[in-house]
Amino acid sequence: MKTVDITPDAMARHIARFAKLKPIENDYAEREGVPPEALRMIAADRIYTIVSEGAAPGAAVGGGGISVYVLDCPPGDGPAIHAHVETHESFMCLRGRFRIRYGDHGRFETILDENDFIAVPPGVMRQFENVSETENATLLVIIAGQPEDALRDVYYPPEVGAKLEERFGADAKAGIERMGLQFTAEQGASAD
Repeated sequence: MKTVDITPDAMARHIARFAKLKPIENDYAEREGVPPEALRMIAADRIYTIVSEGAAPGAAVGGGGISVYVLDCPPGDGPAIHAHVETHESFMCLRGRFRIRYGDHGRFETILDENDFIAVPPGVMRQFENVSETENATLLVIIAGQPEDALRDVYYPPEVGAKLEERFGADAKAGIERMGLQFTAEQGASAD
């Protein structure tokens, strides 16, 4: 096997400097005309792309089908319940505590303390929430699958879309749908 001798300039593309990262909802808001508050209603407060195959500003290039994000969540913050169908999503609590709800309608839950990890299978509804009482909590999110699916393979129940449209209007919902997020997840009665 012949190794690759990479220069510091070439390696720089593979390094993410957290201080230089910009939360992704700002990018979405600019591109699709979605108010950041509308995206925060269904996603975490601040999502930073650390590793991606695409051209996320400041993110490390690479990952071979793995996308990595760091989420900074104030107390009570987290996304609406959703599922990923084609990608595998895993969470590791880096700081604070997170409640992970899973199963149809989030009927089950577990608490992640610092350094705890959970891998949620594709197709399973999931939701996380910072349950730390007074401090922001930090969650590492790893999405494995086709790079173009990392943030597009997200399905919310129709009622989430209806609440979003009621609060922010049809244009905000349509902008989120143009981003690739969908409001078509059908939750049924679970078989044990």
